[in-house]
Amino acid sequence: MALAAAAFALVSVLGAADVLFLAVFAALQLAYSGGLKRVVLVDVMVIAARRARARRRGREPGRPVLAGYCSRSSTSSSASSRRPR
Repeated sequence: MALAAAAFALVSVLGAADVLFLAVFAALQLAYSGGLKRVVLVDVMVIAARRARARRRGREPGRPVLAGYCSRSSTSSSASSRRPR
């Protein structure tokens, strides 16, 4: 709780719009942690939004450890060098 109060105190310097943004973000985080993640449609939408955001930034979400297993990954060998089955 003290960490949240410190965050609001720091953001209050930036302006009312930023405080509102932080309040909405905190409310969404609490709602998701409190039970919205058990609502399948909401959970799927959150995961899809996260992946879309990562793709817009030019990154693929996921575990870097598994990057070699995906043919679309930049760290794996190119698909053209593999033999067709």
